[in-house]
Amino acid sequence: MKYKKAIINKTLLKRLSIIDNEITKGCFPNKKKIADLLNVSEKTVQRDIDFMKTEYNAPVAFNFKKKGFYYSDNNFSLNKVTIDKNDFISLAVIEKILEQHKFSPYKKYFEKLYDKLSCIYNDKVSVRLNDLNDILHFSPSVIKDINEENFKLLLEALKFQKPVKIRYQSGVSKKFTDCIVNPYHIRNFRGDWYLIGYSQKDKLVSVYALERIFNIKIINKYFKIIGDFDVDEFFKTGYGMFEESDVYNVILKFLPEAAVYIREKNWHPTQKMTRNPDGSITVKMTVSNLEEVFHWILSYGRYCKIISPDELKDMMAKELKAVLKNYKKPSDS
Repeated sequence: MKYKKAIINKTLLKRLSIIDNEITKGCFPNKKKIADLLNVSEKTVQRDIDFMKTEYNAPVAFNFKKKGFYYSDNNFSLNKVTIDKNDFISLAVIEKILEQHKFSPYKKYFEKLYDKLSCIYNDKVSVRLNDLNDILHFSPSVIKDINEENFKLLLEALKFQKPVKIRYQSGVSKKFTDCIVNPYHIRNFRGDWYLIGYSQKDKLVSVYALERIFNIKIINKYFKIIGDFDVDEFFKTGYGMFEESDVYNVILKFLPEAAVYIREKNWHPTQKMTRNPDGSITVKMTVSNLEEVFHWILSYGRYCKIISPDELKDMMAKELKAVLKNYKKPSDS
């Protein structure tokens, strides 16, 4: 009987950890001794050892003189990596963050990793996830569901630097186009997933929303990243996930009521803040997209005044007129 991936569970992992510990001690345990220790049959012990050999490349050998198992490589151990309590707490925190999102790619794989480590190091480190529930909480942003298979295909293409043929739907025109993209990077921004890649047709680096990418096919060719492309530099002037050809120098003044909150965060990589004598704050930043920064400013209402550029002022004036129209009384017309 051979193990299938579906039954690689906590019980098996715990047995493997114990077998590994016994062999590492150098006391040449035999099948009977291990079976008695684990309270299983000798056949199960043999299957476990075979599993260690095939899945973990464990150099398990049998010493006929000592009549027991040993590692032909003295440096080998399943528990080679040292994990302490702080490491487990860090992993537990990550799991809680993922746990509070409805969907996060590879969440289940992280949970499997955590379970494996928990089984192997259970007798060395004691950290209970339930203990964190009373002392730690994260308020998650909303992360949209995406096709997990598509996500895996894009990651594979990214890893091996292979182009992908995709069908992409425009967010504006809603039209579909077929294109070949060299994938450079995947990023989550405010709950949405995006692919950054080089369009072989347009000869430029573009941003693609993963939820509008369909029919992904990996092309079995290798591509090189153009020039000295740096993803952080690519988004340095973009307030959101939109890249435009124009660059705008934005100057904003936040009144004292909002200034306290504004100065607590880093809103943009290019931002520069100046505290004014009256308690207000002047914020300067260089952006390539006014739409995203406009919605951010709008959330502060009368507590934010646009100094420049004029395009942003016009956007705000137009929006406020539309808002006033919604609240206009019939008698005022």
